Amino acid sequence: SPNGEHIALAISHPNHYEIYTVDPNGNGLTALTRPASALLRTFPHNVAPTWSPDGRQIAFLSNRDGGWAVYVMGWDGSNQRRLPVDVEINYRFQTEQVIGWGK
Repeated sequence: SPNGEHIALAISHPNHYEIYTVDPNGNGLTALTRPASALLRTFPHNVAPTWSPDGRQIAFLSNRDGGWAVYVMGWDGSNQRRLPVDVEINYRFQTEQVIGWGK
């Protein structure tokens, strides 16, 4: 985060990725994204988190609605919503940075 209090990262699970925050010392691991249900056949991926300049929001990529799209949420995982960004995204799970915040 811009203030150095948290790190946002995507963690690989057996069949999908989710976004978490953790303190710089490795404590306080907190899940920000989760599958909508444990009964899903295929779990969506949530990847590539990036902090807003003020540290109040995190933008990320998700394929929860089918294809890859840009989403944003509060720093605590609240208010997750898809942004109306009409651009083709090809995420290959190579830890590539795909999105960033303008100033």
